[in-house]
Amino acid sequence: MRNEPQFSCTQLSNKILSAMEADGYSYTTTRRKYNYILREIAKYCDNNFGGIYTTEAGDEYLQQKNSATPPYASEWIRLCRNTVIRLNQALLGNFHWHPKKACIPYKSSQFDGLVVEYEKYLYQCGKQTPDIRARIHVVARFLYIVQKSGITDIGQLTYAVIYAGYEAEGSKEEFTKSVRSFLRYLFRQGILDADMSTAVPSTRRHKPLPTVYSAEEISRILASIDLETPTGKRNYAIFLIAAKLGLRSCDIANLTFQNVNYERGTIRLVQQKTGEAAEYPLLPDIRQILIDYVENCRPISKDVHIFLTAHPFDFRPLQAASIYGIVSRLILASGVDSSNRRKGAHALRSSLATGLLQEGNNYPVIQKILGHTSSGSVRHYVRVDIERLQKCALPVPEFSGEVVKK
Repeated sequence: MRNEPQFSCTQLSNKILSAMEADGYSYTTTRRKYNYILREIAKYCDNNFGGIYTTEAGDEYLQQKNSATPPYASEWIRLCRNTVIRLNQALLGNFHWHPKKACIPYKSSQFDGLVVEYEKYLYQCGKQTPDIRARIHVVARFLYIVQKSGITDIGQLTYAVIYAGYEAEGSKEEFTKSVRSFLRYLFRQGILDADMSTAVPSTRRHKPLPTVYSAEEISRILASIDLETPTGKRNYAIFLIAAKLGLRSCDIANLTFQNVNYERGTIRLVQQKTGEAAEYPLLPDIRQILIDYVENCRPISKDVHIFLTAHPFDFRPLQAASIYGIVSRLILASGVDSSNRRKGAHALRSSLATGLLQEGNNYPVIQKILGHTSSGSVRHYVRVDIERLQKCALPVPEFSGEVVKK
């Protein structure tokens, strides 16, 4: 047996699951997939290693899985292997390990420097890695076409080349979204003298109706949160801020003590997505839960961010993806029917906007509350107000079927 720290498999498993939840993994991934395998490994260790997990125990468990008859599905074997790696990393104190997916390299061109800078910019804007990689792949392919057209300086870009890139791209919607944003970025950075994003052809996109949870459903979700635990109080505060103030996940994750003014009763911040300053009222229930969490439950840390991970050995600021995961799990655990509805903080944001609209508030008011830069960004919420429009509909007269001749 190798010289390793001695930990019970159950103890390591519980810490791994807590770390995964703090990192934003979904309830399905942590409690239905990994938890099942971790319990199986813990039982194996109880029967063969006195309940202690070692890398040797992990190796033997995998050998048993690989030699099983009939054989397990390759996807399940991969998940078992990842679980053993997590346990091995946990022995070293790394509870936040996650598998690295092989990344397909971007299309290369002489404009690779622009691609690198634009990728950094997207990360600074708070966008998630999958979205960034999808955008950059489209932009890199477009710049490759720009190079093939004979352009050596991006400042020489023409409308004809933009359209050629549009025609060559498989997904027109992705090209429109990604390249239009990229060209707008180049103009704002002074790399292009004119805003050529207007030259990108438009594509019709189906815009799904925004998810809405009623005030009663939000109350049920809040009532289902366990306020007897530090994690419960943290999650309650996060959900309350998202539901009552409509803050985006990235802005909740970035909240610092400096943003909250208890004397004035305000929360002031610069929105990560828009770069615009916004001020929100520090509502009494939000004030109360924040004070309770910070004074009684928040881990002792010099970090200026309010919301930290609940991991006992590694306190870090929550990420936007973690906020999404927390809100999603709270909705799922509450028993509220969320089928065919989104479950992240953005769903609470659209719920707030819809509630304000139903209360009779106009678009400029909703725009100010949500921190949008234009009222046009709010207008899609009117589509969920169909019920009110139906009440205004006039009854259709019955048609007798007789044709009146003149």
